Amino acid sequence: MNSIYFIIEISDSSRYGIGTYLHQVLKALEKTSFRVNVVSLGDNGVNEIAVRVENGIRHIQIPSSSYRGIIGQTMLERWERNLFYVIIPYVSMEDKNIFHFNSYSLYWFALKLKQNLDCRILLTVHYQGWCLDLLGDRQRLQETLNALECDTVTSHVKDSVYKESRFINEIADHVIAVSESSRDNLLSVYRVDPLKISLIPHSVKYENFNYPDVDKWQERERLHVTKEEMLIVFAGRLEIIKGLEYLQAAFIELLQEDKDLRLVICGSGNYDYFLKTSTPVWNKITFTGRIAREELYRLYAIADIGVVPSFHEEFGYVALEMLMSGLPVIANKTSGLRDLLGNERFGLYFEIDKKSFSRTVKDLKAKMKLLLYDRTVREKYRQNIQEVRLMYGIEAQKAKLTGLYESLMKSF
Repeated sequence: MNSIYFIIEISDSSRYGIGTYLHQVLKALEKTSFRVNVVSLGDNGVNEIAVRVENGIRHIQIPSSSYRGIIGQTMLERWERNLFYVIIPYVSMEDKNIFHFNSYSLYWFALKLKQNLDCRILLTVHYQGWCLDLLGDRQRLQETLNALECDTVTSHVKDSVYKESRFINEIADHVIAVSESSRDNLLSVYRVDPLKISLIPHSVKYENFNYPDVDKWQERERLHVTKEEMLIVFAGRLEIIKGLEYLQAAFIELLQEDKDLRLVICGSGNYDYFLKTSTPVWNKITFTGRIAREELYRLYAIADIGVVPSFHEEFGYVALEMLMSGLPVIANKTSGLRDLLGNERFGLYFEIDKKSFSRTVKDLKAKMKLLLYDRTVREKYRQNIQEVRLMYGIEAQKAKLTGLYESLMKSF
């Protein structure tokens, strides 16, 4: 048998979209010959190791350990190495086994697997630590790596790049990049062998976004949005890297010209900061907190435009979900978002000028006006939705992912 062990850390699953990725991967692996296992580490839902089978997939839940929160490297290494002995009773030695990791943080666990089992280690790159610290700025990265004096940020970036490079180059037999931008970074920053990288973008199931029963005006009435208001949606964590401050500023300027606008911000995080940057139009900006996915998709179905102003996205799940909903999108021309919108074939770009807040706001405001008030432009993007669904649907990912798994199985 061919077995796949999908390794996730619960603490990372929501922050980096790994939970969503897992859901889509499991959909892609339905009705295949692979024996699929999901290993959840740090699962607060259990007090001891729990095993359950659901829809033919075995879930191995391993509870949190106090060691995981200890900073000491020796204790952390010991905890990770001991994970090998926890997992091994659930691994069939007669199978060809692939361990599919989704973060770099389990180096010692992965090393122990590699040293003691005839297995293959696959890694999907969901994030790169330096992108979070430096807002995806490649020039700053080079300056930081070359710096002789180290402050806290410099030390953290250097340490992140070292540890990530170590896992990718020493441990992983193969690496999945989720966008062209991510692949470029793997080649230029981490010096990964091109033959070791497969480009497999994320996917979503189109049917999740099909709400033929949604009456736009009734739904707006349910949400207390007037028929006259044009609805702008943002979804994501309330953090600086998401670029929300630019969107708020552009929206406030647009309100000076048109009072019939509403910005809906979906997500949790630093509310205090972003409530301040909503001054003085709090009654026009709605914070929903983190809401159920179905509720979010229904919101997309009645909105006029979606805006994804992030400094960096490894891929851009939110933008893809908006596109799949038929919602016209504006996104920062960066990293995975740039790749996803395909040279403005599927949505409009604006560009963050890190040296000028006002220039960035002016650019974003202009793109928002174009998409809000030019019906022809909006309809053009809606007509391209079928192409998006073909490129990023489950079937497209399934073919690439199963092909990669099969290739790795043949390497035994």
